[in-house]
Amino acid sequence: MEKKYKYRYDRRCRRITAALLLILAGLFVWFHFVLGGDYLPAWGLFFVVCIITLYILSIPRYILLDDAALEIHCIVDLTRIHIEDIELIRRIERSEFRRLWPLLGSYGFWGYYGYYFSFREWTLYKVYAAERNNLVLIEDIYEDTYIVSCDDPDGLIGSPRPETGRDTQAHGRADREMTVPQSR
Repeated sequence: MEKKYKYRYDRRCRRITAALLLILAGLFVWFHFVLGGDYLPAWGLFFVVCIITLYILSIPRYILLDDAALEIHCIVDLTRIHIEDIELIRRIERSEFRRLWPLLGSYGFWGYYGYYFSFREWTLYKVYAAERNNLVLIEDIYEDTYIVSCDDPDGLIGSPRPETGRDTQAHGRADREMTVPQSR
């Protein structure tokens, strides 16, 4: 069974993207016509265009969930999390997301993606979100944490998972205690 969850960009994200593209176009016109295409402004504009190109390569496109793995597809990047490795999957509120600080990534330019840091919990998150609503936190057994957004977060959280040796309920954490059989 394969299920595809699409990203839907919110209004704030679309506005930020449009504003930044207009600013970039205005800078290009200003550098070319007003400053006469000098070396230093052209170099600065080229640097900004290269950074934006790197952002564009990491834009999240969709989440693919099958029986073996959860895959987060970006334009160039692919993140694969095996179903057996998922320890925790739950919804997070918009207020929790606001407390995160972007380290490397975008905060509204074609989505929210990259590495974000929480000073409250002192943890690093890998974010693949297109909107600040419908956020889902995924933590694996290696303590890597991902935040994704999709059009149906409850369907992503409640998706069936294969039974493993751990407790894999949709909203619970895995038991951290080992049970050792007693010998007689």
